[in-house]
Amino acid sequence: MEFKVSVNLVWVLCIANLAVFNLAILSHWGQYSYATTVSMAYYWLQLTTLVIVVADMISRKLYQKFFWIVSTFVLPFLTPIFYLIQRDRLLRLAAKKKQEKYR
Repeated sequence: MEFKVSVNLVWVLCIANLAVFNLAILSHWGQYSYATTVSMAYYWLQLTTLVIVVADMISRKLYQKFFWIVSTFVLPFLTPIFYLIQRDRLLRLAAKKKQEKYR
């Protein structure tokens, strides 16, 4: 069974994650009453994005998979975006490495 999630969905989650993060920062500066709600929304979006991205990383044959999984936990707000940008290239490199291995 293969884990399949639309790349577009993950992009939407990453962009929403950044938008809510910025809204959370602004609400804390202004001391608005909805700061807690915005912060909770950010944490849930962050958690959802990380779970989906890590599940995608684990289910696919990626080049340097361990690096990407560890970096997701070290830099949780940046890694999903860089992973999505590099995803197709990482899949191609893994396939190329596998072909070279069997030669």
